[in-house]
Amino acid sequence: MTVLTLTHEDRVEAVALLAQVRMYLTRGWTTHALARDMHGEYVDPRSAAAVCWCLGGALCAAAGLSYLADLDRETTRAAWIAEYAIEKAAGPVDAMETFNDAAMSVEEVVTVVDLAQTLLTEEMI
Repeated sequence: MTVLTLTHEDRVEAVALLAQVRMYLTRGWTTHALARDMHGEYVDPRSAAAVCWCLGGALCAAAGLSYLADLDRETTRAAWIAEYAIEKAAGPVDAMETFNDAAMSVEEVVTVVDLAQTLLTEEMI
């Protein structure tokens, strides 16, 4: 079990990052790829050619990362906390990507992002 000790600043930074994640998802959402261009081809989530993102890709884009594997508890703390909050909000799933790819709509995914923000803001995690 992961135990987090979060400061107020940690929460503020993670919530701000989640707001960016939400923005990316409402611009365009996809499954089975971190990001896609207008032709449906996979692109780096940070690419200017990206027009849609999965949940993990939106987190990468917001944090300036190419891959979720680049998330690190120390060097990308806000993104790591945001991922933790998303996975708590999504319920019993083994990974954020699993949740995203099984979702039926972007609204379902955005609802989880909103809940993750609430969990952090209300200090429920």
